[in-house]
Amino acid sequence: MLALAVAYSGDGMRDRPAASPIYWRVLPAVRGRILDASGVALGEQRRAFNIYVLPARFDSGVRAKLIGLLELDDREVAELDRCVEAAEPARAVLALVDQGRERADLVASSVDQLGGAVLVRDDSHRVHRHGESGANVVGTVGGEPPVGLSGVEQSMERWLHGAEGSERIGSGVVEAPSAGSDVVLTIDLALQRAAEQAIAGHPVAAAVVVEVDSGRILALASTPSFDPDAAPMLLPVDRTMAEGYPPASTFKLVTAVAGLESGAVELDDTVTCTGERVVGARVLRDMSAHGTVDFLSGLQKSCNIYFWSLAEKVGMDRLRAVARDFGYGAATGLGLRGEVGGQVVSSSRRGMDDLVLTLLTAVGSADVRVTPVQVAMAYAALANGGRLYAPQLVDRIQSSLGQVLEQRTPVLRRTLHVSPASLALVREGMRRAVNQPGGTAHGARKGLVVMAGKTGTSDVTRPAAFPHAWFAGWAPADRPEIAVVALVDSGGVGGLVAAPIARAIVDAYFARGARHNRR
Repeated sequence: MLALAVAYSGDGMRDRPAASPIYWRVLPAVRGRILDASGVALGEQRRAFNIYVLPARFDSGVRAKLIGLLELDDREVAELDRCVEAAEPARAVLALVDQGRERADLVASSVDQLGGAVLVRDDSHRVHRHGESGANVVGTVGGEPPVGLSGVEQSMERWLHGAEGSERIGSGVVEAPSAGSDVVLTIDLALQRAAEQAIAGHPVAAAVVVEVDSGRILALASTPSFDPDAAPMLLPVDRTMAEGYPPASTFKLVTAVAGLESGAVELDDTVTCTGERVVGARVLRDMSAHGTVDFLSGLQKSCNIYFWSLAEKVGMDRLRAVARDFGYGAATGLGLRGEVGGQVVSSSRRGMDDLVLTLLTAVGSADVRVTPVQVAMAYAALANGGRLYAPQLVDRIQSSLGQVLEQRTPVLRRTLHVSPASLALVREGMRRAVNQPGGTAHGARKGLVVMAGKTGTSDVTRPAAFPHAWFAGWAPADRPEIAVVALVDSGGVGGLVAAPIARAIVDAYFARGARHNRR
């Protein structure tokens, strides 16, 4: 944050000895704040006392006095020695960061005894006051001067950083630093906390909330989390966007649309589900025998047998095309480092014939991999009538005085190549999945508003592991405002584990009143 440099006088400085040192110090820029949608600071600067040493004057005697004066422990002594040994002799080095008032006063009152080799400066220090809440979004900083290493701290570094200034000690000559800009997010801290609370009982889980008519991300929760101010060297994986999972039956959105748009679906056509299907030497099993099933009840009950029959008519090429139309297989453009694009499907897999691969793909298995953010954007597009947005995480950039420097607006990636009638039928099937007996998410139907959506229970290849639990949906069912996705890694059955998480998040959102009253 702060540094001193030494120069020596030359021509024009006749009143000084020829080798008289002139000390300069760098004036640190104040890093811009990261704010949630309502202006709550997620990352900001606070006052901090930093202690610097000038290696050219820092001899063994001064070192011993400083260690005794501040009662430094072994770790602090080792860090002090490391900093001094690595520094240029004529440049002050930050040796002890963010010290308390007591230590600062001790150094300030002992400048002469320390031979002018130790200085204390009133700097500022980055702090994230909400601990683990939103840490995967806000991110971390490191170094001197601090720079963003992850999250929004990293992705918006050029706006947040500001510019350093300098001062010639004792002369009054100052080049003032310029403050960084504030970054206002679309994240709603209260809803973010509600989402984090909803997944808190699971070791590895994620939840995403997005406005369906804009792509604005309201919550992006991932567990395990971390404290940005005491972050480990290796951060936990952000499960919302940095790891792909088999989507299981949430992918039936793709298969249903592919069937409707290809003309393969007749609404009154039925399939008899016995709970399994034999394909060559393989037996593919459903979670239960559903009896006679048509398109809408197939979605309601998440019948694999029905969707395997549909996929055989549709074929792999159309499944792949529809999946890509919904945004699967490519990064969403969230803007945070580490986002993965997932995978729609491989063209072939060793030991698996084309039909089996097609059938497994149709129910979100085989090689399909998606992230919760991708699923949220796809289901938002389903809910809003076919508009696929890029997720928007930054609302605006403003000066420290509140002047708007850049206003971000929703980015429409494309309008889906799907008819309104097809989308309406899929929405009705998913409304039934939550709100009619026999629906896979029927247990999560009770709440403040009517919800619609699709569960998923994906196979896990790890021995003795539970399946991944999914729910993807929107609310209200008939006039959608938000899409919600919940994923619990190795959590169990989607309708029993993930759907209640989504219900808790939806109720937290609507408990606070209409959307326009919160902005």
